[in-house]
Amino acid sequence: MAEARPRIPMIDPAAAEGDVATLFDAVQAMLGRIPHSYRILAQSPLVAKMLVPFNAVLQRQGAGSVLTTHIKEMVVIKTSRFMDSLRIPVEVQGEVDKIKRSLVLDPAKVKTYLETVVATWPARFPRPGPEPPADSGST
Repeated sequence: MAEARPRIPMIDPAAAEGDVATLFDAVQAMLGRIPHSYRILAQSPLVAKMLVPFNAVLQRQGAGSVLTTHIKEMVVIKTSRFMDSLRIPVEVQGEVDKIKRSLVLDPAKVKTYLETVVATWPARFPRPGPEPPADSGST
């Protein structure tokens, strides 16, 4: 069976520049790691910047989260085992260890993250790229 390739490529934190590098630095400071999901979301850095705190509140204990991190981790483990059975790569053990160390949100780190987002928010949104050519329907 051929190894699965992601449909949307992940951005390597070591190669990140500009807004993406700022995003990765802020995520690393708040979460202690840069999850794969943010390496993909970084394809659209403004969207990723807004999702990070929302996602962190859902995944970690604190900030009004109803479920304990123990229950959330059970979901992660079950999902990882399922993904492994599909031969979809999941986090390596070193990344899993980092997750374990960051299960409780630190309000000061969230505040610092949000201050970074505000400080680096663009005055204008980038213009969308050119429209793809219209399919003429002829072959």
